Amino acid sequence: GQKMKRLQKDSELLTSLLIEATVSPTKHELLSSRDFSDLSYFSFKAEYDAILLDEKNLNEKEELLQQEVKLREKQIYNLQRKDSLLKKGGASDIDIINNISDIERQKTELINVKMNFLTLRNDLQSAKTQFKIKLYDKLNSIHEQIDILQKNNIESHGELKLMNDKVSTNIVTAPFSGKILKIENNLKKGSFIEQYQSIMTVKQDTNGQVIEAKFDTKYRPYLYDGAVVKISVNSTAFKKNFSARIAKISPDSFVDNTRGSGEYRYYSVTIDSFQGIDTSKLPEGIEVNVFATSKKVSILEYMIATLKSDMTFNVW
Repeated sequence: GQKMKRLQKDSELLTSLLIEATVSPTKHELLSSRDFSDLSYFSFKAEYDAILLDEKNLNEKEELLQQEVKLREKQIYNLQRKDSLLKKGGASDIDIINNISDIERQKTELINVKMNFLTLRNDLQSAKTQFKIKLYDKLNSIHEQIDILQKNNIESHGELKLMNDKVSTNIVTAPFSGKILKIENNLKKGSFIEQYQSIMTVKQDTNGQVIEAKFDTKYRPYLYDGAVVKISVNSTAFKKNFSARIAKISPDSFVDNTRGSGEYRYYSVTIDSFQGIDTSKLPEGIEVNVFATSKKVSILEYMIATLKSDMTFNVW
């Protein structure tokens, strides 16, 4: 993100200082914008400019020093000639000693001037060295931060991908388009949904009306696509029963929560192709009774299937 961008830009500019590169005024003005105003580069650049200014001043002092050295060397030369003339001319010992003292004083001052300049030169070199060491440390710190951010980004992207994969694998989609008629009780955001749990009732978008019926799982062998069913309406307005056909059967069964126990399961069956009734007179949501018969199952098989599983038959 922005932090990574700033660190990388800071590293780039600090590296340019390390090789004694400078930026143009236009580029420097651009870097002073809001996005890069907190870069450590600017403090290092100010320190680097101060060192360059000290170096420039020292070079100017060196030129003046060379002139001073020449003057003092000339004075020493003249004093040495004076010493020779004093000795040849029979000057007094006091004059000769005073002249020798002047020569030694000039030599001492010349040495001091050179020593002071060397001290300034060493101080400047030390400042350059310390600046580079501090710059190296800062660059290493920035590179470590970049490495940590890159590692965190990789981990975050991995976690995000994992979460997206989990979300995509847990998205509940209806096999058809329609409108939600009812959401099961106690279902809210964050609720745990078991596999095959009924969570809502969706009205399928169709050209006509359909009936969604529930059949106990024990009657599954008698259900098939296209099977004829008999329907009675729980209303005095509809005295006659009518018939229809099974259009679709759910691929798996669902827990019947209305019966108060998870032991009961049912198959959801969609019924259409009504016969013997004007479906426009059937209001949406009205309860009906559906009876399915199958020509594929014999009467004996049906009777046995409806018996309890723990019932035994004895032969006498």
